[in-house]
Amino acid sequence: MQKMIFYIVSAIGFFFPYVLKFLISSPNESIKIFAIYCLGKFNLIYFAVVIVFFFMGLMNKYKFLRIAQIIFVTIYIGYVLVSYLILTKMNVQNYIKGHNLDAKLMKITELKKHPNFKIYFKEGQWAAVKILPETKKELPFNYKKDRAQ
Repeated sequence: MQKMIFYIVSAIGFFFPYVLKFLISSPNESIKIFAIYCLGKFNLIYFAVVIVFFFMGLMNKYKFLRIAQIIFVTIYIGYVLVSYLILTKMNVQNYIKGHNLDAKLMKITELKKHPNFKIYFKEGQWAAVKILPETKKELPFNYKKDRAQ
C-alpha cells in the first residue's frame, strides 16, 4: 500500500507543476493568479509529503524501496535548494536582460537601505529594482511665512 501511494504522489508531483505552469500562461487573469498561488503552495505541500515518505522509507522492511526513497528525497531537497538559491537569481538576471531594463539585481533584504525604489520583477529573495532619487517631503504649509506672523 505504501509503495502504491509513493508512486501516485510521485506521479502527481512530477506532472502537476507543468499543468500549473501551462495555466499561468492563460489569458484569463483569475486563472493565472490561481495557478501562481497553487504553484507556490504545491511546492511546500509536496516538499512536506516527500519528507513524510522519507521517514516511511526509513521504517520500511524492503531495502530497495528504502534506498530509492532516500535518493528521491535527497534529489528533491537538492532541487528545492538549488532553485531557491541559484535559479531565482538567474531568472531575475534573464528578466532584466530580456526586457532591457535599467534595473539592478538586488536581494529583497537590501531594499531597506533605499527609501524610494521600483520593483520590476521579484522571484524568491531576488528582485529587479530601479533605485529612484529621493524626493523631498514638503510640509503642507509655508513654515517661514507662518512663523513670521
